[in-house]
Amino acid sequence: MHNFKNSKGKKGFITWKIDLSKAYDRLNWNFIKHVLVELRLPVDLVRLIKSCVTIVRYQLCVNGELTTPFVHLNGIRQVVNFEKSAIYCSPNTCKELAKEISYICGSPLTNNLGKYLGMLLLHSRVTKATYESLVDKVKHRLASWKGKFLSLAGRATFIQAVTASIPIYAMQTTKLPATVCDDLDKLNRNFFWGGGEKKQKIHLCQ
Repeated sequence: MHNFKNSKGKKGFITWKIDLSKAYDRLNWNFIKHVLVELRLPVDLVRLIKSCVTIVRYQLCVNGELTTPFVHLNGIRQVVNFEKSAIYCSPNTCKELAKEISYICGSPLTNNLGKYLGMLLLHSRVTKATYESLVDKVKHRLASWKGKFLSLAGRATFIQAVTASIPIYAMQTTKLPATVCDDLDKLNRNFFWGGGEKKQKIHLCQ
């Protein structure tokens, strides 16, 4: 996304973020097989694709007991949701061409692709503002608990099990700014020692 934003010259770039909607029962497996055959795919490949689609088995839990496994004859689980999909073009892409591509694909143009698997798709340099929502999420979790009703052991357990785990997912893909990490640590320290924005308490240990 950073390269897209800073691309120059006559050659523009485009990315299509595709949203998949679940469709368990919209396509018949025999229909899928006929389409693949009409596309003149090798017989072995068609057989392999069909086997991957049809190996799914289902069981229902009734009164705590599982029923006998069963199968159905439809569904490939995913089809594209064009309305929720989005197209992002580099600034040097011809506007008319971008609109035409959007019309052909059936997906709207956007200046921000939002999130993928819960993580922001970064379009520019990472700053403290980029992860304000992460800090706000920790604040919200802490605000919903009254620390004064918990012992120190209870507060420590809550921090380790809840608030300290919130940024871990983001840290797996991005190096968070030091200022964001400091803010998160400060929130946890204030909660642990019983302080806050309006009432400061001495932290016996950092």
